[in-house]
Amino acid sequence: MQLHLPIEAPQPVEAVHRQLAQTFGRPPERPRLDPASQFIRGMLSVRTHGEVSRDVFQRLQQRFPNWKGLEGASFNEMWNLIADITLAEKYARYIPQAVRNIISLRGAFDLDFLHDWPVRSAMQWLERLPGVGVKIAASTLNFSTLQKRVLVIDTHHLRIAKRLGLVGPPASIEEAYPVLERQLPDNWDAGALEEHHWLMKRLGQTICTARAPSCGQCPLKNLCAYAKAG
Repeated sequence: MQLHLPIEAPQPVEAVHRQLAQTFGRPPERPRLDPASQFIRGMLSVRTHGEVSRDVFQRLQQRFPNWKGLEGASFNEMWNLIADITLAEKYARYIPQAVRNIISLRGAFDLDFLHDWPVRSAMQWLERLPGVGVKIAASTLNFSTLQKRVLVIDTHHLRIAKRLGLVGPPASIEEAYPVLERQLPDNWDAGALEEHHWLMKRLGQTICTARAPSCGQCPLKNLCAYAKAG
């Protein structure tokens, strides 16, 4: 007699990923930055629209080719270059400070050495730098040529995770990391985690917005506690 074993249902995060991929497809291909450049790009991206942070990054890179001289940049010089980002006043100070710290610790502004480090150790090392939180550290490790297996969580991702009931309503991004990481499929590699971030961000920008989300149009409405509650 042939036994028919039940097909195991996908875990919540995997089910979310599948439905979002069916709606939005695959993320566009993009060149990966070296980790030091991605580190700067991450600092410019905090609470700032992607197109704005990209333009500011390019402007900063033109002024400091290969980032040479960035450690000695004055506040006024940095402010004039990055004024368009949301937290320009803070990061006009943080960026040169962080670069100086890295040079002091490693002899050069280069983060390639993190390639052989365990993810947790690399995250902790980066988070000790001025102005660096968990999102900047994670994006440096995952989005760059390091391609580390670490999830990037932004405000869109956090909002959706709360509405889905994957994390508790009071959770901060820092508190959400270990909770969401425990729910990730074991077979997901760094590329899958980057794709998951892109899908969640795309949903947050287009449908599951902070105000007046379009729950009736959402591909996750059958999974979402927020949508079911009306």
